[in-house]
Amino acid sequence: MISKVIIGKTFYGACRYVCMDQKRAVILETEGVRDHNYKLMSADFEMQRELRSTLSKAVFHDILSFYPGEKIEDKMMAEIATEYLQEMKITDTQFVIVKHIDKNHSHLHIIANLVNNKGEAIKDNWIGLKGKKIAQKLTRKYGLKEAVSKNLTLTNLEAL
Repeated sequence: MISKVIIGKTFYGACRYVCMDQKRAVILETEGVRDHNYKLMSADFEMQRELRSTLSKAVFHDILSFYPGEKIEDKMMAEIATEYLQEMKITDTQFVIVKHIDKNHSHLHIIANLVNNKGEAIKDNWIGLKGKKIAQKLTRKYGLKEAVSKNLTLTNLEAL
């Protein structure tokens, strides 16, 4: 499993990308946001963000990608993502976990608010490196296949 962390400015763009196409998006779990409409979801995120309006980048967007061909049940994906957020110390805040089924490898998106329920900012120091290390740790814990090197035979060259 590999992790890619993106810190952004707008929840609308992230929610739209992750949830708009309902043919490819399966919402696994949410906390504190409405999950039936990406516009309402982003409005819920923005409402809490206003508690700390001075924070310019409050959008945590993470992509957890699993090894191609690895079959993981939705319940286990949600469990891994929830544990990932806890290890990242992104707790007591709004989040959504969405699985995408548009690629030949399983992957999920996590959107979380970096303003917690008390209006405090969640620290994002070294968040990309921390995410990579936690993904490696969870890969070993759950017995998933490790991505030690790039396998070019699995690359979708047509998409490039």
